[in-house]
Amino acid sequence: MTVRQSVLQFLLEPLRLVTWGFRFYFTHIVLMTLAIVPSAIRGYQMYTGNKPESLETILWILRIALFAAIVVIGWKERDKIRWGKLSLLKASEIIVTAGWLYLWFEYAIIPGLKLATEWISSEAAIGWSVHLFGATEVNVQDLSNAVLFVLKNMFVIPMYVMFLLRIVKVI
Repeated sequence: MTVRQSVLQFLLEPLRLVTWGFRFYFTHIVLMTLAIVPSAIRGYQMYTGNKPESLETILWILRIALFAAIVVIGWKERDKIRWGKLSLLKASEIIVTAGWLYLWFEYAIIPGLKLATEWISSEAAIGWSVHLFGATEVNVQDLSNAVLFVLKNMFVIPMYVMFLLRIVKVI
């Protein structure tokens, strides 16, 4: 591989991480299923203000099950590193790439996901949707807050965990 190809591959690594993350999450129904219930619980809690301990317990049990499922499924599908054949150059490349990915992860990918969820769940967007459906009795501010927490629990939190585990080569 030429230097130019190596640099291009290095620069495209964040894009590969994002496409891998979405493909991984959306092709494993078990992950999405485990994320739906905690998301719905959190949305209900944020809309109603009702936060019974029983729902918190269910939410955390399912969230832990989701994280465990991410690790188990990801562990089976991970890019295996052959530690016995790992040269100093390859180890350095892995470390530098992980640092590069982490910078993108921390300052672009996750903020981008958060920005998208905040835009979708903004009071303006939710107000427009409520008006479109003629649901005038709905409290737009509470619904906006509930939608934000549903999206964060359904997408941002699992993606955060998946991307981070992928960067450090756990999955």
